[in-house]
Parts: sequence; structure tokens; C-alpha cells
Amino acid sequence: MAEAIVKKGDMVFGQYRVLDLLGEGGQAFVFRGTDCASGETVAIKQLKDPDEDLLVRFANESTLELPTEHVVRNYKFGEERGVYINVMEFIDGGDFEGRMAWKDDFVGGTPHGTVQPEAEAKDIIAQAADGLGCAHSHNVIHRDIKPANVMIRRTDNCVKLTDFGIACFLTKERRTELGVQMGSVFWMSPEQVIEPKDVDCRADIWSLGVVFYQAITGRYPFSGGKMADIFRAILSDDPPRPRKLNPALSEETEAVVLKMLEKSLDERFQRMTDVQKALGAEVVCVLSTCPQCGVETEMGNRFCTGCGYDLVELPMKLVGAGGVHASFEFPVHGDLVHVGRHKDGNDIRLPYDPYVSRWHLQFRKEGATRTVEAWDWNQGKKPANETLLNGFDINGKGPQPIKVGDKLRMGDSWFELKPD
Repeated sequence: MAEAIVKKGDMVFGQYRVLDLLGEGGQAFVFRGTDCASGETVAIKQLKDPDEDLLVRFANESTLELPTEHVVRNYKFGEERGVYINVMEFIDGGDFEGRMAWKDDFVGGTPHGTVQPEAEAKDIIAQAADGLGCAHSHNVIHRDIKPANVMIRRTDNCVKLTDFGIACFLTKERRTELGVQMGSVFWMSPEQVIEPKDVDCRADIWSLGVVFYQAITGRYPFSGGKMADIFRAILSDDPPRPRKLNPALSEETEAVVLKMLEKSLDERFQRMTDVQKALGAEVVCVLSTCPQCGVETEMGNRFCTGCGYDLVELPMKLVGAGGVHASFEFPVHGDLVHVGRHKDGNDIRLPYDPYVSRWHLQFRKEGATRTVEAWDWNQGKKPANETLLNGFDINGKGPQPIKVGDKLRMGDSWFELKPD
């Protein structure tokens, strides 16, 4: 068994003092510490003897920066005394699993937990959806949402998502091997069971739906004595209707959780903002940050609410951020722009002729917004290569609103929309 290199009283990165061991998992030790400069309590995570793949995942998780209060913040990552360490935000509180007092008693009875008040459960799920929506907009799919990874701060019930250790970073090399299951069994979506490497943001919607179901019923929606039984239920069975297990539950909330657990990707909620809206939570959709005054303006407004700048006429360009087209830039000007691969090669083009193969994007100016659509107009079908906008598969989904800062992944290349 690996031993912790970091010990009580040690200094890490010359700034953080280790106080005590909080816990140990299969891959890391977690300590409580203090920032000697600010006096702030921090969490210090030390990776155990990593292989190359585990180290890459730990580095991705430890350097993740998202502009949301609902994801645990990272402060410092690096190598110390021959091991890799991440210093991050300390959450004074417990996880959702503890709040539900969940018990997986497979021998003596049915796994169960304490049913949460409907309003509180909706609030926790809406906050988690907000954090996940932010992750998705930065091309990160969590893939391991479960109550143990939903932390709740004691002082104000603020939700903090943690453990992005097996997250899929769509703008980086995908590291999931064929046939390898990624995720925790009870919360895995049907598509994770079938092909874990190809999941998009809707897999997180399913997993969060399982958490929601647990909170409002005190039961798993899909269970079984063996892993194969659980997978069969996920793929084939309908969950018991929540109101049969909790008659006090509203019909509206039952409808939300069941839609989150739709096996068909097209029937499920498509984005976390859809979940938030269904739960009655406030959702702020931003067109872009004004390049002239910096004010963020809601989707649908043509002019900046701060200075009146014409946001629709803001010239954009599609900039290669990784993959084989990392150095490419394409202007997105005017009312209609096509992007595709020319029939004579794999170079991405902005063609003004019909000879485009593989995938094909169409950018349009639609009133007060710009949109992008993925469709193979030559063959009249969805492109063969996946096309992801902020983590959401848009192949065949019709026009999707876009803004400066959005991320696109097309096949093996990924791009960002930037001001031109």
C-alpha cells in the first residue's frame, strides 16, 4: 500500500502547511492545510504512485479553471518531493451522500437514503446543473456525477462539484480506451455503458438525474444484485415513477427527473440550462462580452446594454486551438459562412462551391444572434465526424446560438470563436 509522502507539519510549495489527513482514496491522499500567507484553510491532494495516464488526468483536474462558484477551485499544482500535489479550495461541509444518509445495504436490504424536502433537492440539483453547464461550455464532461461528488457548504448550502479525475476534456486528447468503463455504475448513462469514449454533456444530465431521483425517493432508479443486472436495467428498464415512492412529490418535479433519465438522447434534456429552467432556476445566457466596454449582454440583444456596441456585427473568427488544424484561422463574417473539408483533401476550407465532404458547418446571422449548424448538405444527413459545441453534440440538431468564446470540436480538431 502506498504511503503519503506529505506529513503533518510539512510545508508544500513554500506556502501551505499540512495540518491533518482528511481521507484516502484509491488514487490520492487528501489533507487539510492552511495558506500561511492568507490564513485560509485549503485542501491538499497528493497523488499516489501514478502511471502516465493517471498523471495526465490528475494534471487536467488540478489545472481546471472555471468561472463558476459551483466547482471547487484549484490554487496550485506541481511536483513536490517526487510526488504530484494539488492545493485546492477547502469545503467546510459534507457531501450530498452524507446529507441523504445513503446506505448501500446489498446484503440486508435495499439500498436507501433519507428523502430530501422537494424544494431543497431542487435547489441543490439546480446549483449542480449551473456548475456542470459552465464545465460543458468549456468543453469538459464530468462523467462521474454522484452524491459523493456534490459537496454542500455548511454556511450557505452552496453546492461545490468536485472530483473531475475521469472527466473528458474535449479540447485535449481523449484517453478512454475501448472497452473501458468510465464512471460509477449506478449513475452511468446508457451511452456510457455502451461506448464511454463518445459521451457528451447529456451523460452528465442523466447522472445528475439519478442523483435527483435518489434525493426525492430515497432509492436508486436502476439497481440489481450484480453489475450486469444494473447495466441491463439502465439500458432496458423504466425507473419506478417517483410519485409512487414519494406521493407528496409534485407532478412537475416528477416530470423533470424522468426527462433527465430518458434513455433516448433526443428525448432527454439537451443542456444543463434546460434543466435549470425546468426547475425554475434563474439562467443567464450571455451573447458575448462587449469588446468595447466589457459588459456582458444577454442572448437576443443586438446592442450592448452598457455602451450600445453592435454585437451582431462584431467580426468573429474561428481559431484552431488544438489537433491537426491548430494553426488555422477562418473569418466568420456576413450573413452566411460555410466551413468544410474540400473533396481534394482534408484541409479545412471556407468553400464557396458545393464540393465539400466529411462534416460541414454553416454559420448564419439570425436576427439578433449568430448561429452554427452541423449538417452534410451534400448527402442530406448528419456528418460522420462528431461536432461538439461547448460539449454538446450538434450534428443534425439544427441552428445553435453561438458567441465569442464558444468552443467547437470537429472530428480531431478543436476551435474557439474569437473577435476578429
